[in-house]
Amino acid sequence: MIEKILRESILNQLDPSAEQIKPILQRGQDIVVTAGAGTGKTRTLVARYLSLLEEKVPMRQIVAITFTKKAAREMRNRIREEVRIYMHTPALDEEDQRYWRDIYENLDSARISTIHSLETDILRQHPAELGLDPKFELLDEGQAARLKARSIEASLTWGSEDPAAAVIFPIYGDWKLRRVIGELLSKRLDISQALDQSAVDLWQLWLPVLGLYTGCRLEELCQLEIEDVRKNDGIWVLDINDRAEKRLKNKASRRLIPLHPVITGQLGFVEYVERVKAQKMKRVFPELRRVQKYYPHHRCLRSLPAAR
Repeated sequence: MIEKILRESILNQLDPSAEQIKPILQRGQDIVVTAGAGTGKTRTLVARYLSLLEEKVPMRQIVAITFTKKAAREMRNRIREEVRIYMHTPALDEEDQRYWRDIYENLDSARISTIHSLETDILRQHPAELGLDPKFELLDEGQAARLKARSIEASLTWGSEDPAAAVIFPIYGDWKLRRVIGELLSKRLDISQALDQSAVDLWQLWLPVLGLYTGCRLEELCQLEIEDVRKNDGIWVLDINDRAEKRLKNKASRRLIPLHPVITGQLGFVEYVERVKAQKMKRVFPELRRVQKYYPHHRCLRSLPAAR
């Protein structure tokens, strides 16, 4: 049945393999194709695109996204060439020839592009709804890099003058802060939502700071429970204990450690603990998991300031 369909289809001239047929013809579900270089992934994508056109799916309703403009041009050209060959097939009736000729002539308007080009196309079609100047222009990579560098400098300048933010400069240093701000800018659309929904990986920020201000061993900090961060005589403390499954070096390690006002106030550690508590978590750093009786905190060691 499949062979008969292929003989009468534009796909016949691409000669797809048996493994390629399923991702080409499958509908109604996501398809992931993983293969090495030169094994025919692009050919499969081109064939899938052509098969959708053959099913009379409107060309503007098909979106093909590539990583680079060069890849988009190559894919468009390969589709164009296959259509050019097929529309001259003698077996096609007049209606089908006219259909494929229209496809060929309008391929420049097909949505085969990078994600940035697709977004630009959508924005230009709906500028009024989004409050945009329809003549807006995209920044090139050089312009974007310069603006990013200026934003980082402005952030560091503001941070050095803000009492709450300035405390992190001696802890992390100028170079590391530049790198962190750059990464945050690159992922700025995800940051706010991530901070609201999850405490994942924030241990990498808090452990070095807590270690600096409290002198606690990293293992002691990794196993902290929510109830271990509490007030004692009106002062916020860390209750270092070996209750439940927690481990200490010895019994003398049980102690209450007052938290510096920078930790509780300016850096907002108490607020962080409250957010973790609101997620029904038992431990302060729930993302850390015990491995062979210890917590895998070794990555934090590189973040701790050198002893003076």
